[in-house]
Amino acid sequence: MPYAFGYRRVSTSDQKDSDLGLTAQQEAIEAHFQQSLKPKGFEWGGMFSDPAVSGSKDFLSREAGSELNLRLHRGDVVLFHKIDRGFRSISDMLGALSVFEQR
Repeated sequence: MPYAFGYRRVSTSDQKDSDLGLTAQQEAIEAHFQQSLKPKGFEWGGMFSDPAVSGSKDFLSREAGSELNLRLHRGDVVLFHKIDRGFRSISDMLGALSVFEQR
C-alpha cells in the first residue's frame, strides 16, 4: 500500500506564524491528501518538519529531509505546500528526485 508523506519547512522563526508558516503548510498538505490521494488508496505516512532551517541547505542534508528520504518506498509520494519549501534550487530538487528514484 502506498503512503503519502508531507514535508514542511520555514527558514526563520519569524516565518512560523506567517501565511507560509508550519500550520498553514500542514493544513494545505493534509487537505490535498484528503481530497486527492486518500480516495486513491494512499495511506497517510506522516508530516516531516524542518522549522527555522535555512533554504541554503539541500533537502537531503536537512534533518527531516534526510529522515523522510529513508522512509520512502516505491510508489510513495511526498507532498509540499510550495516547491520552494522543499528544495533550494532546481539542482537540489533533481538530486533528491534521483535519490528517490533509486529507491
